Amino acid sequence: MFRFGSHELVVLLYLLGAYFLPFIVAVGLAHPRKLAIFVLNLFAGWTFFGWLGAFVWASHHVNDNPADTSTRLKAYGVKGIPVERLREKL
Repeated sequence: MFRFGSHELVVLLYLLGAYFLPFIVAVGLAHPRKLAIFVLNLFAGWTFFGWLGAFVWASHHVNDNPADTSTRLKAYGVKGIPVERLREKL
């Protein structure tokens, strides 16, 4: 019988993180359609094109709300830099 050890658990967690990377990116960027990205990733992510489509969708989020941007930057620990200067660099 196969025993599930700590090495296998680390590999499993790494693979799950890689599989759900599009959803993790969507949550990190506060994407408004993160639930839809999760569903696409869950059901079509096992194909290369499903995973790639979910990743592209998650990473291409246009945020028109400056208040949301500054709130998200504060959540990530960016302090003391005016949001306008950060937007100029993007």
